Amino acid sequence: MMIQQCFGHHPKRKKEAERTGRKLKTIAGRQVRDLERNLSKIALFIYGPRLKRYKSVINQKRSDKNKIYSLHEPDVSCIAKGKAHKKFEFGPKVSVAMLPGSNVTRGVVNFQGNPHDSKTLQATLDHCEKISGKTFERAILDRGYRGRKKMGDTSLLVPGAIRGKTPYEKQKCRKKFRSRAAIEPVKT
Repeated sequence: MMIQQCFGHHPKRKKEAERTGRKLKTIAGRQVRDLERNLSKIALFIYGPRLKRYKSVINQKRSDKNKIYSLHEPDVSCIAKGKAHKKFEFGPKVSVAMLPGSNVTRGVVNFQGNPHDSKTLQATLDHCEKISGKTFERAILDRGYRGRKKMGDTSLLVPGAIRGKTPYEKQKCRKKFRSRAAIEPVKT
């Protein structure tokens, strides 16, 4: 049945894949109900939370909020990337702060759910300030942080149309944004 669900988005296999998905859902529901009936009270007390999670996975719909994407890690959230080759990513959202020019990590903050990038910035700056004891004059960000120009004492630099500057200043800004873009591919 799992093989029949493969490539279910293809027009020739869509009907078969949907039918197989419904059948798998029926089998899973039968298994959970059978376990609830046959387990002893002690076993139900121990495995009750798991069975409840399984039931919620079976009953969840596509349009539901707070869906469970992983049985072994229920806090995983779906993050839409907006790219054709990789539309979604599953996991927590993490904000990483690094010093420019060197790959020294200044702070890492983990967020529950999928908050907008602009909502994560204040917590990241506070974490960096708590660790280092310094406030930062500038933060070089990506386009996800558009909207604000200043947060507290920190000025926010976001790539975009650079107006009213000399060619030399524009070149310096572009160099800063390129150094920020080099942070992501670094592996340790």
